[in-house]
Amino acid sequence: MKESRIKAIWPHNFPPKIKNSASFVHSLAKALKDLGVDIKLEYIGNLRNIKNFVLAKKYLSCKIKNFDIIHSQFGSACGYLVSKLPGVKILSLRGSDWYGTSSGSLWDLFHGKLQRELTKRSLNRYSGIIVMSQRMIGEVSPYYNKNLIKIPDGLDLNVFYQIDRHKARKFLGKKEDNTPYVLFASNLKKNPVKRSELAIQAYVEAKKMIPNLKLDFVYNECHKKMNIIINSSNVLLLTSTHEGWPNIIKEGLACNIPFITTDVSDLKQISEKERSCFVTDADPKLLGRAIVNAISQDRPYDLRKYAKCFEIETIAKNILKFYETCLNKE
Repeated sequence: MKESRIKAIWPHNFPPKIKNSASFVHSLAKALKDLGVDIKLEYIGNLRNIKNFVLAKKYLSCKIKNFDIIHSQFGSACGYLVSKLPGVKILSLRGSDWYGTSSGSLWDLFHGKLQRELTKRSLNRYSGIIVMSQRMIGEVSPYYNKNLIKIPDGLDLNVFYQIDRHKARKFLGKKEDNTPYVLFASNLKKNPVKRSELAIQAYVEAKKMIPNLKLDFVYNECHKKMNIIINSSNVLLLTSTHEGWPNIIKEGLACNIPFITTDVSDLKQISEKERSCFVTDADPKLLGRAIVNAISQDRPYDLRKYAKCFEIETIAKNILKFYETCLNKE
């Protein structure tokens, strides 16, 4: 362990009751601690009413005095609150905090618009902003031109790696046969961003051509179990309206599992190079056809090479360097 050089507090409002909601934050905090950074994770609760917002701001105002950096782990209300505090502030934009929500109920649409508006209003009070993808760089830069960088969330390649599909299925209690499985994963069962209804429709279309096709829906599963679950599948399906850089796809790449997705993040850059991966419009028939095409390719993949750039130690070093840059500019 190196001697601590920087003290950083990480305010966030990822609900602890959702098993995977902040797994990437905790993994990254550990990696930075291993580099000697003193990290303090601070859950500030639900900020959907003014009382909670005021109490959280008062609470953080007392907490931040002994820290060099305040690093908000999300935009929206969390990012807006942190932007009102003094000191060197960094914001990580992860996806929904920038894009909002373009589907779902009237409440979902209103909440999504409010998320985006709060994020945009807070940007120029930050010393630096981290985004997840090259696409986000292009979209955020017209609103913030100071210190913007792409550093996606990290991935532990010792946790996610390829194992035999039949062994993975045996561990999960499935038949150890060649039945094709498509995996759809989400932290929440009802998430307008993930569009599980579209995933089901795509599966139905694909099943017309592959009658024995199975669909695995995984919600709020323990993160430690995900490597087995991913390896038990043939392909990953993602039907989101938007993403920063989807962690499930990173994990799938590390396990050599191809993906079928809507056009989000920087995934098209991979699909243009790999015949086993597909990015299509949000159309059930197109997605279904892509599932069939991916499953029909019975050949070895070399997709793990795309996951190596997300290796957690490298990402932690990039964030530490960004911390030092932001501190030197103040």
